[in-house]
Amino acid sequence: MKTIIYKKIKTLLVSWLVLLSINMSFAQSQGPNSPTSANEPAAACLSCPGTDWANYSNVEHIDSLFASNAMLQHGQCFQSACYYTRALTATNYHFNIPANATITGIEVQIMKKGGFPNSIVDSLINIIFDNTPFGNSSPLVGLWSANDSLYIYGGDTSMWGYPFTPGIVNDTTFGVEFRALNMSPNQSNAYIDWIGMKVYYTLPTGVGIVSSSNDNDIIQFNATNNSLILTIEVYEEMKNPVIRVYDLLGQIKFRKELSEINAGKNIKTIPLIPMPNGIYFVELTGGSDHFTKKILINN
Repeated sequence: MKTIIYKKIKTLLVSWLVLLSINMSFAQSQGPNSPTSANEPAAACLSCPGTDWANYSNVEHIDSLFASNAMLQHGQCFQSACYYTRALTATNYHFNIPANATITGIEVQIMKKGGFPNSIVDSLINIIFDNTPFGNSSPLVGLWSANDSLYIYGGDTSMWGYPFTPGIVNDTTFGVEFRALNMSPNQSNAYIDWIGMKVYYTLPTGVGIVSSSNDNDIIQFNATNNSLILTIEVYEEMKNPVIRVYDLLGQIKFRKELSEINAGKNIKTIPLIPMPNGIYFVELTGGSDHFTKKILINN
């Protein structure tokens, strides 16, 4: 499992459609996607231990609006007044993984912070389906930052101890279950801004349709004027971005340095040199960010 902590997240959510018809498999990914449903399953249970979450639907967006949980000092617990939280779930991520794909990894991204330094830790994080946890809980070790920070769980080869399938991943009940606890002798709050998910997979030899549901953020090829149109939303400025286009042999067919991509939504049209019809890889790099997607040129 890899662990990366950033002070601020940079996200590129991409919607793309590619026709794949080649004699080899390709590694692909969708996301990070945001949930469209958040819940506290035990909210109606008066006798269940664990502190209730407030405003838990705030985990659906990166907007500095938080789901929050006010916990008692460590070791104190009576029903919904407790030093640990009840489960918070985020589901309905709108993945659209092809049925013939093989899932190779699942990544969870959480923007969160502790109310006070050296107080809050992860208690549990599970991948869930149909309100049931599957595989292994994989909490990170260490205290939460008191600043809103990105924590990454799992990754491109992490299956969380379970053979997830496209049918499970695409289901509206697929998602994340999360709990935290207070290690401090004082009361402290846990805050969660966003819970995102990214799924890695490969396609077998043959023909498949690859698509995602993020219709507002696009890298696409415009055959009318032989150009790439990028609609990119980032949380923080992307410095020194460079776009490259590779063919299936890995040869660079096009390279262009772009002006800085500012925080927020950016739309850029990038004219290309004429290229033969076929499948190409579009790579965008800038600072520590690296994104790759496929396009089909079919003039």
